[in-house]
Amino acid sequence: MRYTTALLSLAALAAAQDCVSSYESCLTTQDENTCTSQLAVCKNLCANDLDTCNQSDAGSATCQKNYNSCLNTFPIIPGGSDCVAKYIKCGESGESDAVCNSQNAVCKDTCTNINSACLSSGSADVAACTKQYNACYYSTSDTITLDTVAKYQNCLNTGANVTSCNAQLTNFKDACTTIQATCLVSGSADSSFCSTLTAACYYNGSKWTRQSCSTAFSACTASDSECRAQLTQCKDTCTNAEASCNTAQNADKAACASVRSTCQGDSNDPITDPNVVSSSSAAASASANAKVAASSTMSVVAAVSTGGYSYANGTAGKNATSTYTPVAYTGAASKAGVSAIFAGIFGVAAYLL
Repeated sequence: MRYTTALLSLAALAAAQDCVSSYESCLTTQDENTCTSQLAVCKNLCANDLDTCNQSDAGSATCQKNYNSCLNTFPIIPGGSDCVAKYIKCGESGESDAVCNSQNAVCKDTCTNINSACLSSGSADVAACTKQYNACYYSTSDTITLDTVAKYQNCLNTGANVTSCNAQLTNFKDACTTIQATCLVSGSADSSFCSTLTAACYYNGSKWTRQSCSTAFSACTASDSECRAQLTQCKDTCTNAEASCNTAQNADKAACASVRSTCQGDSNDPITDPNVVSSSSAAASASANAKVAASSTMSVVAAVSTGGYSYANGTAGKNATSTYTPVAYTGAASKAGVSAIFAGIFGVAAYLL
């Protein structure tokens, strides 16, 4: 009779959810502390039924098998999604870093509790428990569809302040670090997979979708000094994109360099290679011609100072506010450069007198 009672009790447990599944179900509606408490109660019930079974004639092998099933029936991915995937989805949903990090901490605690339940049995299938434990943290079926480089581009494409986008880029990279740490929590984690996962988080082959810096500079209609400032800032974003791409230990250096190159566009521009004549050189050149009639010299300077200018590398300058004196004038002249020329002329004229 005692044997029959034990079997009925175990049958009832087998028909119900195991402790791990019940715990996962609880977390969808209850807080973590409540569910952890219920998990402890469930484990005690399994242990009590194991004692009852062992006192019967069922046999230790049968009792142990039912005990293990009572604790855990090994769902492939507890709750249908691992911690890494949940963390990614949380971030993509627009939740704050604080909320996502908090949820990730809870998820990792859940994995620990699940593994504890799985290992409660003295003859637990350790390999199976470890496999489930790792799957709880991450699953190779989950992929990262948007990398930090793409997110950074998206931020810039909205017209957001560059400083703001740079700050967001830092947060994006911090998220990749969290993903890797979560993946590697288990002592038997697949470090190679975790590394690949993290590399994809930093850069996943996205194309640079913004206007290149050189193209933007050519289209700039502001003053030359402002256009040059914008170009410098644009190139800084290219450096940031490349740096983010290269953050992963196994980053594709060539791919990251390509990101920067595409972002920058034509590197032959005033910021990279000014090739402009300095004011002192312009003055020296003017002084060499000072032997001609003063009126003639001043006439020549006045004639060439009616427009903008072009650099030695062929890149056109913008408007009249630049403090650089270029090789040839083509538009509104640099006031500072022209002033230097006149100063040189008058200085040499005074010397000759």
